Amino acid sequence: MAVSRLRLGIAAWFAVAFLAGLVSLDLSLYGYLRYQASHRLTRDLGTLGRSLGRAVAFELDEAPDSGVAWAARDTLKEWVAPPGAYLVLDSVGGVLASRGDRAWLAAATAAPRHEAVWDGAVAAGRPVRRVVVPGPAGRGFRVAVLGSAELAAAESQNLALWLAVSLPLVLLLGLAGGYLLSRRALRPIRELEQAIAAISPEALHERLSVQVPPDEVDGVRAQVNVLLTRLERARESNALFLRQAANQIRTPLTLVMGEASLALPDAPAAVRPVLARILRASEQMQRRVADLFVMAEARTGAPVPLDEAVDVDGLLLEVADAARARARQLGHALAFGEVEPLEVRGNRALLREALLELVENALTHGEPGTPVELGTSAAARTVTVRNAGRAFALEPLEDVGNPAPRDRGLGLMIVRWIAATHGGRLEVVAHQGVNAVTLQFPHDSTAASTPPT
Repeated sequence: MAVSRLRLGIAAWFAVAFLAGLVSLDLSLYGYLRYQASHRLTRDLGTLGRSLGRAVAFELDEAPDSGVAWAARDTLKEWVAPPGAYLVLDSVGGVLASRGDRAWLAAATAAPRHEAVWDGAVAAGRPVRRVVVPGPAGRGFRVAVLGSAELAAAESQNLALWLAVSLPLVLLLGLAGGYLLSRRALRPIRELEQAIAAISPEALHERLSVQVPPDEVDGVRAQVNVLLTRLERARESNALFLRQAANQIRTPLTLVMGEASLALPDAPAAVRPVLARILRASEQMQRRVADLFVMAEARTGAPVPLDEAVDVDGLLLEVADAARARARQLGHALAFGEVEPLEVRGNRALLREALLELVENALTHGEPGTPVELGTSAAARTVTVRNAGRAFALEPLEDVGNPAPRDRGLGLMIVRWIAATHGGRLEVVAHQGVNAVTLQFPHDSTAASTPPT
């Protein structure tokens, strides 16, 4: 499955936003937990210091004449083994008594006297914290306690390492999750695409539904509806213009043909060939105008009425009778093969135009002196026109009005459109110098397909 660039872009922005929020949350959590670890260590050391101060005060109460230094030394002798170092200080910071490792005691005395909480290091760079708490009220001494800060530092380091490792994984998971979730988020876009694709050129009057209150997709739907309205009006205007133009062109051609036909029998011998050429040229121009008009009507996308029961074999005989003069002029004879009764539901005028174009094509491109054979098949539901001549093939039909290079002119392009409009197709088979051009109708002639536009 191809990767969607839109979904990938949405997923990337989702992952970046998710990562940014997570980083902010992690940094806040990291700072909070680090603060809590540090605060817990300070609180625990302060609790130990206050317990030691109360013990020294108790010794002073037992022996009031002994002094603070003696009471502190005596208390420290019986004190629980210290986690670091304990000191009892006088009011100016002098050491009255102490207990602990020498390196720890040196770190304790090296600390600034005015700071109640101090972080430093002892041998081998081990982090320590000193906390100074006042003794019981009125006793005039203070207690300093040193404890290891390694556990708090290790917790902060482990948390930082976890965050550094987890953030890239979270980014990848956010990218994958965002890509999957974007499929559901883009469902309205896919539904809009399907709704637009379902509007055929013959149904420009249809409109997309817009919800109230509208969202961004509904805004696009509204603009598509505006576009459909403009297209519908343009199609109607184009169709009206084409009909008016066709009428304007047909009128003078009909007048020229009528005048030439009336004048031809009584014209002098020298003028008759000229009038005959004018009449033939007018007839050809009238056919071309009719072809162009049919083609233009096809390109408008307007629906074609297909509600007539057309006797195709009778229509073929009618067309053959109308084309006999043209056949004699080009040196051909019209012959009939097997003509079986064939009835289809469609548009009689368009089918007549298609049969005229098939016969005209065969007469124009066939070898002089060879017959053109016409026939119908009820079982195969076909009309076939055969002529002897150079073999040719139809190019794929892409757009009515843009004849393919090897197509036999504009006429067969129109025939192909008429066939498609009636749910059929146009086929060309060349065998041993004979071209068989077949107009194939569907067996269910009422199920005409949508014509190409």
